[in-house]
Amino acid sequence: MDEQKRIVDDDFDELLGELRALAIEGARLVGKTECAPHRGATVYLLDDPLQRQIVKPTPGESLTHPTDSDP
Repeated sequence: MDEQKRIVDDDFDELLGELRALAIEGARLVGKTECAPHRGATVYLLDDPLQRQIVKPTPGESLTHPTDSDP
């Protein structure tokens, strides 16, 4: 089945050009799982405990790993 274009698709495309990550949250059965693979190079399904561990931060991690935009 072809993906149906959604109202937020253009917003997703614009945001993904500027962000490293994007969390998609919302009601059940609105197309979050189908939308993500069409836009992201990597998709983590956070309802899977093993995948959730991948993105779980450790205390202080944001202070020890600066981003490219940090001075």
